[in-house]
Amino acid sequence: MGVRRAFSPPRVDWTAVPRSKPTAEKAVETLAIPKLIVTLEDDWLVRPAHGRRLARAASPPVEHVHLPVRGSLHADAVVRHALSPSCARSTLS
Repeated sequence: MGVRRAFSPPRVDWTAVPRSKPTAEKAVETLAIPKLIVTLEDDWLVRPAHGRRLARAASPPVEHVHLPVRGSLHADAVVRHALSPSCARSTLS
């Protein structure tokens, strides 16, 4: 790349760039793929109410699973729950 081209303004149509990001609720409305939304009781990162809102807004197919796991971090409870003997395990054939 030449020096002149490096310092020239970019050729971008800034009027075509959206000014605001879509909300998560709007994003799941348009997805046609199956969605699994998992929430935890004491999740420090994502509140269960947010997961319920996403599940209500999502286009089918959607499944919402709420795990009543307390005292854990964001994803470690999901891993512990999946590895527990009480969790039904499936194998791929």
